[in-house]
Amino acid sequence: MIHRNTGPARDERGFTLVELTVVMFVIAVLIVIGLASFVQVRRIADDKGAHLDLLTAVKVQALQHLETGEFTEDVGVLFDLEPTLRYTNDGLPSGTIVVRSEVGRLDTDVCLFSQTEQGDWFAIYHSVEDGDRYGESDPIACTVANTAAWTTESW
Repeated sequence: MIHRNTGPARDERGFTLVELTVVMFVIAVLIVIGLASFVQVRRIADDKGAHLDLLTAVKVQALQHLETGEFTEDVGVLFDLEPTLRYTNDGLPSGTIVVRSEVGRLDTDVCLFSQTEQGDWFAIYHSVEDGDRYGESDPIACTVANTAAWTTESW
């Protein structure tokens, strides 16, 4: 009996529907995990950006206090000292440093607030007498009583 050699046997069936479905499911799970991680990392980065802006703004206020003996709510003066930050007294838009102080206490206290793109607020109460306190608060009246629950450690 003579056998013809027709070359290597080829399997031309391809992938089954079940195999393709499993691969698509695994890819979908990996995409969902990746997107969730990306959103979390982006939120952390935005929070850290707001923290850094507030810490910079505190240094600007400290410089103003050294030069004049008091803090300022004048956004023009603050912009002249640090033009990379945007300041306001009304709280809009996000990414802007809101400056508040207690009436008659500009020589000792100032509060700074910043909102992230996700809507989270962070704040620093900077006091010559009491040191710094860190909070997660939208702009409020800058008083010792309003900031008493804030932490003396970082956010």
